[in-house]
Amino acid sequence: MQSEIVKFLKASGASVQSQADTATREQGKDIVAIERDGATLWVSVKGFPESSANTQARHWFAGALLDLALYRAENDKARLAVGFPAGFTTYENLVKRTKATLGLLGCHVFWVSQNGEVKREG
Repeated sequence: MQSEIVKFLKASGASVQSQADTATREQGKDIVAIERDGATLWVSVKGFPESSANTQARHWFAGALLDLALYRAENDKARLAVGFPAGFTTYENLVKRTKATLGLLGCHVFWVSQNGEVKREG
């Protein structure tokens, strides 16, 4: 998921400054990039849940919202985004239900399909 978003960002002209080590479950911003227009972008990426899929997805989604709130408090100018697997109903429904909140945070959503295709909303 994260590597596909990184490839997508680079292809769109962004300069990726850092990315978390997913193997060690490194804490912090999953992706930090400077977009082509000069905006700083911070991304929180959540993948496919490993067990109790719907419950775990809801917990991870809540964690992503907390990440966004903390990022916004840290920098009110940064562009924020989350990344989720496309086609995963729980994430899709939660994004729809929290669209107003995501909008208040100025949040974009990256959807990553199983074949690696990335779509950006927002």
